[in-house]
Amino acid sequence: MLTETAKKQNSSLKQKVAVKFVDLKMDASTRIRVNDFAIKANYVGEDTKVKTNTLSVIDTQTNMRVTFCKQLVSDVLKNFEIEKQQVLCNVTDNALNMTSTTEKLNEKNEDRKLRRFC
Repeated sequence: MLTETAKKQNSSLKQKVAVKFVDLKMDASTRIRVNDFAIKANYVGEDTKVKTNTLSVIDTQTNMRVTFCKQLVSDVLKNFEIEKQQVLCNVTDNALNMTSTTEKLNEKNEDRKLRRFC
């Protein structure tokens, strides 16, 4: 039942962000040996109000390397069918793994880079 509900929620969110601009918020935290990496998306809903949805919270199991975080973000964007061209900005703290992840995401996308705001 939980899996079916999650699939419905994902499908619903895919429709909501389809062909809309989004702002991403990314953050990582560690607490009592649990290493979480979270990604949220802000977008303008049909009622012209800003909506915020959590796209993913992942236990990285102590792996906070930049290449790993880059792959997580890429996988989440792919899962929700969000193209890099739809991302207006990427909000992170100034932690080295967050800034480096944004830089890595931009390496092969010279025409449209993710902008990072601290």
